[in-house]
Amino acid sequence: MAFTPTQDQIERHERWLDKYEKTILEAWKNQGADLNDPDIPKALSAIRKEMRVPERPQWMEPKRAFAVIAAWLPNDSPKDLLDMQDALRTRASMTVYEWREVGAEVMGIGIDQVKRYEPEHYGDDETTYLYRIFDSDNNLLYIGMTNDPAYRFQQHQDRSIWWTYADRHTIEEFPTRQQAFRRETKAIQTERPIFNKVASRRDHTDAVRYIMSRTSFEPDTLF
Repeated sequence: MAFTPTQDQIERHERWLDKYEKTILEAWKNQGADLNDPDIPKALSAIRKEMRVPERPQWMEPKRAFAVIAAWLPNDSPKDLLDMQDALRTRASMTVYEWREVGAEVMGIGIDQVKRYEPEHYGDDETTYLYRIFDSDNNLLYIGMTNDPAYRFQQHQDRSIWWTYADRHTIEEFPTRQQAFRRETKAIQTERPIFNKVASRRDHTDAVRYIMSRTSFEPDTLF
């Protein structure tokens, strides 16, 4: 089934190809290759072209891509290889969060259950952003991390009770998810955002007190 990607997905796939090239170069270097060899750029260009799947103009629909990757067994079938390349292209164009949602829908399970099927360090090599959300009085509402801030903020807008009070945010970039996670944990403990739960040292009633201070509701009408 043909699938039309967004511009963000196309650009995310190109960034994935950049990382793919670096991985190949590092492997060649470890094997003793001369990286100044003029044939190296030609080989990388050919590999990059192949990973763009020039034989097919379309991308693969995400749910089908998930199924192809989950069922993949190496063999010599040209069609199966093309299917896998299409599936990988679609996967590389999506964030970890988006891919988890596809997996949850395909398998009919929750997001937390999908995480159990992932490798231990899944997503660790992706650029990850640590963000802080403040209200108009500069109170720190929430600290989190994500590899896709726009997508994560949309999730907060849809699901987080405190989002209505959000006024501004800051973002820090980290080269790996592990580094961002360590910094996030320390930041939550020392900066004490109002609405974080995991790793927080705040009293659990602080969030309720904050909401009451910003509304005219009585406590028994809040929940």
